[in-house]
Amino acid sequence: NKLLAYDYLKGIKTGYTRNAGFCLAAYSHFDDLELITVILNSSAYHRDMDVQSLIYWAANNIKQVKLVDSQTPIETIEIGTYTRVKTDLYAADDITRMIHLTNNHVEVGHFLETEGGLPIEKNTEFGYVDVTVNGNNIARTSLVNSESVDGPFIYQDISVARQRRKIILLASISA
Repeated sequence: NKLLAYDYLKGIKTGYTRNAGFCLAAYSHFDDLELITVILNSSAYHRDMDVQSLIYWAANNIKQVKLVDSQTPIETIEIGTYTRVKTDLYAADDITRMIHLTNNHVEVGHFLETEGGLPIEKNTEFGYVDVTVNGNNIARTSLVNSESVDGPFIYQDISVARQRRKIILLASISA
């Protein structure tokens, strides 16, 4: 078969029956997209072109997309009662799905269920991240912090570049 000349086509099976006409099933790996394409009731001449058309259409319209990245902060919250400490919240897992690039409406939302108090352990769950495609919830992962926080701390940079900075302390003393 002439289709086997294309590197992206890994395997094919042709056939013919009176009811199904000329048929072709093809396995392809094109543009990082693995497809099984089935052509039914075509002509002997057109079935090769039909399978190529479907593969090219899929490669141009369907992509594997990372919808939620676990390495990117989703929100920064403050924790603590009197002294507040800021911590970034991340998705516990990446969410990657195959989507149609123009016809799918994708929404990513996050919801906080608790703020917690100090101290907090690494990967404490504060809520969740939901992904919906065309109004259907397709995935959920926890919303977590990426490091343990024992309590508030003070940090002062006293490097050479900061030597000219003045630090002024004001105190009120009552007798």
